[in-house]
Amino acid sequence: MNINFNTRYQKVLTQFHQMPPKMTKQYKFFLAGFVEGEGSLCVSIKKTGKRIKADPEFNIAQNKSGIIHLIAFMDLFKTGNINFKSGSQHTYVYKITNRQALKEKFIPYYKQYVWPYACESKRFTFKLMVQLLDLFEQKVHLDPKKFGLQILPLVYHISNEHCQRKNTKVELTRITSKNKSI
Repeated sequence: MNINFNTRYQKVLTQFHQMPPKMTKQYKFFLAGFVEGEGSLCVSIKKTGKRIKADPEFNIAQNKSGIIHLIAFMDLFKTGNINFKSGSQHTYVYKITNRQALKEKFIPYYKQYVWPYACESKRFTFKLMVQLLDLFEQKVHLDPKKFGLQILPLVYHISNEHCQRKNTKVELTRITSKNKSI
């Protein structure tokens, strides 16, 4: 079931008994500090049989007491969802998983509000994410060989310090080089 954004947003406001925050330029910079300190750009890899899929996302977590800031991100970007963080009953996570929303909403915000203050490692990850989203826009992910040669290396650069992968880049590249479709 696909609930439109306004309906989802109203449900979140009701669920947490909150009013929408006032979105001033100063508050956008305040939220940029959250992005720099607590935000994460990552890419999950899903392998089902001979098919491999890469899903980029932005996420940021907060304890229930800071839920208003996650609601503010939802209001700012007019997209995304807020859910319990896996394994926690008191922490929520806001996620943007839609590639178009990342490209059209998150990337411009990051360039304007976060980039000037971002640390070098976050800038590096951001540049890789922009490259990755550009490749998706060019439909590179639809060609298994290009997926293996162009997308997988970026995915593994983005996540090299942040997560343990079930499959190595070499294993996934081997699979994509053999497949005719992804």
